[in-house]
Amino acid sequence: MATEMTTTQHYGQWQVYPGNDPSSLALPDYYSIYLSYTLDTTTWPGRGLQITGKFPFARYMSVNVYGARTGSSLGALTDYQITTQSPNINPFVAGNNEDEPNREYSFNVEPQSDSPPAPETGAAQENLLTYDPNSLFNPAITDQKLALLTVIIRYYVPKPSDDGSYGCVDPPKIQIYKLADGPLEAAPPGYPTQMDINKTTFQNRLAPIFQTVGPDNKLRVYHAAGGGQFNNADNI
Repeated sequence: MATEMTTTQHYGQWQVYPGNDPSSLALPDYYSIYLSYTLDTTTWPGRGLQITGKFPFARYMSVNVYGARTGSSLGALTDYQITTQSPNINPFVAGNNEDEPNREYSFNVEPQSDSPPAPETGAAQENLLTYDPNSLFNPAITDQKLALLTVIIRYYVPKPSDDGSYGCVDPPKIQIYKLADGPLEAAPPGYPTQMDINKTTFQNRLAPIFQTVGPDNKLRVYHAAGGGQFNNADNI
């Protein structure tokens, strides 16, 4: 069945899932924040996404692209792998200043295609994640009508902020473009992030993890075996 991930929080164009909230279901990890955006590629076929933001002030950041109906990662970038354009500096690269003020990045997500990236996007090939559009469908479902692509950005141990921001940076900007003949346009509102899964089975898999928390009731770091639960391919 389709299970919408529970959240009432938004950050710009992103849905927000606090890792210390058990209602996040698939995503909990006490010291993390998850930013999720889901594109209905059925309505917006042949489109790429360009995501531009600033590296958070945090211990770690990663990007994963998922087939939302399966919860499986189709590709990932670790923070230090994301290249920047001068004068920006990636603070996660060893030896760089962690407090560097010029810390903007950009990456692109595209369906696999014979067409080159749209020149108007300025897509950096090294920051390009591609996916097979067929991987957005769950083969166990015969009547599915939507091909949903989900992008999740993770911040681990983000610096606390007094202004309500996460990692002390603004939410990343999401833009959409047609392959090979852009230009960039504002991305449509995100489709609610969901996965097709038996909720009871899923909760039974993760519920025991919450029973292991310490006396301070904080769920810290864990590795849940099995796929299909928005696993982080970067550190699996």
